Amino acid sequence: MWRALTKLFWLTIAIIFVIEAWLWDRLEPIVEHVVAWLPLRALKALVAEQVEDLSPPATLLVFAVPAALLFPLKLLAIWFFAHEQWLLAITTVIFAKLLGLGVTSFLFAVTRDKLLQMDWFRAAYEKIVQWRELAEQLVAPFKQQLRNAMLQWQSEGFARFLRFVSRVRRRAQTAR
Repeated sequence: MWRALTKLFWLTIAIIFVIEAWLWDRLEPIVEHVVAWLPLRALKALVAEQVEDLSPPATLLVFAVPAALLFPLKLLAIWFFAHEQWLLAITTVIFAKLLGLGVTSFLFAVTRDKLLQMDWFRAAYEKIVQWRELAEQLVAPFKQQLRNAMLQWQSEGFARFLRFVSRVRRRAQTAR
């Protein structure tokens, strides 16, 4: 029983990790495009220029502080959930996620080289990349089963649709 619970726990963690990675992969280009569209080029250039002069630990602060600034939005979402304002809660969570993704994406692109100069950060980054690969491997069989089930459902659905069209056509021909 303990072994099954442990496996379920790690599978759940892997699924969450894969979903986060999937969101990052899919939303990062969109968010970067939106950020590029915003008239913030001067600010982006200023941040990039300032980071060049910072030490790696100071660069970590530049990278981490915006994430902390998003914390009040998360508290607001919890407050909305507690007061059963579901639409506002979900909207706040999605907005915070997208804003966080955009800020994190931009700041990581600007600070990555400096952050990777710190041994512990590089080790953590490499470990996270390994975990992502492991999570993908753990979830891959379930993704394949889901794909197979969807294909089967689609083909059965299409076959049902063709049978329906055939019945309608026969009835139309019989009615003539």
